[in-house]
Amino acid sequence: MPSLEDSSKNDSRLLLISNRLPITIKRSEDGKYDFSMSSGGLVSGLSGLSKSTTFQWYGWPGLEVPEEEIPVVKQRLKDEYNAVPWASRGLATTPNGIEFQGKIIACGAFPIGIDPEKFQEGLKKEKVQKRIAQLEQKFQGVKLMVGVDRLDYIKGVPQKLHALEVFLSDHPEWVGKVVLVQVAVPSRQDVEEYQNLRAVVNELVGRINGKFGK
Repeated sequence: MPSLEDSSKNDSRLLLISNRLPITIKRSEDGKYDFSMSSGGLVSGLSGLSKSTTFQWYGWPGLEVPEEEIPVVKQRLKDEYNAVPWASRGLATTPNGIEFQGKIIACGAFPIGIDPEKFQEGLKKEKVQKRIAQLEQKFQGVKLMVGVDRLDYIKGVPQKLHALEVFLSDHPEWVGKVVLVQVAVPSRQDVEEYQNLRAVVNELVGRINGKFGK
C-alpha cells in the first residue's frame, strides 16, 4: 500500500500502530535488503482509504537489524513506506487504554472491510473474465467451495482441509461432486513455523487429491 505524501490527497492523516509493520524485509548474506508490502487483512482493508489519506505506520520491522545497518533500514522505511520501526515490547494496559510515559492512550474497536471498488474493477478485466469462464467450464455440475485466507495459524486452513477429508470419507457419494478451491496467501515466509505450516498444507492437499481426486 503506497503511503508516501501525495499532493492530490487532503490533509487527513492516519497513524497506524501495530505489532508488526505490514512490510516484509529480507536481508541477504551480503547485507542487502529487499522490501515488499506484506499480505494481510489490515493492508487490504485500508487500501481504499489510502487514496484520500496519508498513512504513517509504526511497528516492529519483523527481524533483528545489525546496529550499524539500522540507519539505512530506518531511512528506506521512511522514504518508501512512510513507516517508523520500533523494538517489539509490551506496555501496561488498563480497561480504559494503554499507559505510556505517564499518559493514558484511549483504545477503541473500529471494524473495517475491503475496498469494494477495487474488486469490482478487477472483475471487469479480460483475464479475470477468461479465468472465470475456464473455472465454470471445468467445474460444471459440481458443488464448488471457495476459501480465501492468509496462510496463518489463526486461519485454520489445515483444519478446513481435515474437515473436507473427513466429509468425503464419511460420504463417498459426494466424491467427484464437490470441490474446494483454497487460496492461501503466503505469510511471513522467513519464519520457520510458517514454513512448516505451508509444508503441512501442501502435504494435506496432496493426500486429499491422491485419495479422492479423479
